[in-house]
Amino acid sequence: MEVSMTNAQDGRGKPTSQIATTDVLASRRTDYDMELWREAQAQFLPRKFPDLKTLSYAGICLPAGRVCGDFYDFLSLPYQCFGLVVGDIAGTGVAAALQMANLQATLRTLCRALSHDLRELLRSVSDMFRENTSDRSHAESQAGP
Repeated sequence: MEVSMTNAQDGRGKPTSQIATTDVLASRRTDYDMELWREAQAQFLPRKFPDLKTLSYAGICLPAGRVCGDFYDFLSLPYQCFGLVVGDIAGTGVAAALQMANLQATLRTLCRALSHDLRELLRSVSDMFRENTSDRSHAESQAGP
């Protein structure tokens, strides 16, 4: 980090050293906030995977930026089954991450009541997502037992 200290003024009459310092502090604050978002988003990803005797697997989410709208999750289903959900919210950054959190919370909540009927579960999640987001929002997800 380098801050130049001069007595020059910008076009608005502010000392340039004040502007440079303000820019550096704002940039650091943004970096700090984005790191907090990244850590919060990581908490939405599964920490524990269903135990399968016939399959070894792993999951990872690597955002293009610091935060994104991509996610995966495992849902408990009847008859000792689980569902795998992979989703992507259109867009990037904090807005997509917030919509991803909304979608995942809706999915997990409705799964408790509708896990016996995946088609109805996904239709209900889609309806609620549309009700809670703007017309420009778009999400793609795939789910299956």
